[in-house]
Amino acid sequence: REKSWPVPEYMQAFQKKAGMGTKEFLTVFNGGIGLVLIVGPQEKAKTLQTVAALREKAWEIGVVVS
Repeated sequence: REKSWPVPEYMQAFQKKAGMGTKEFLTVFNGGIGLVLIVGPQEKAKTLQTVAALREKAWEIGVVVS
């Protein structure tokens, strides 16, 4: 989901310098997302707690729909 994570400033500057629209930027560069973990709804809270315990930041950025 767009705007569910903070896009790093250097990626914003890159997007502006490249003259890319938001859709193209997110498609080509994933908006600066470095790593994605896909977990079931029942594991979401535990996963976020584990990541926080490692002094890292995490955001829910979407859902898998079949």
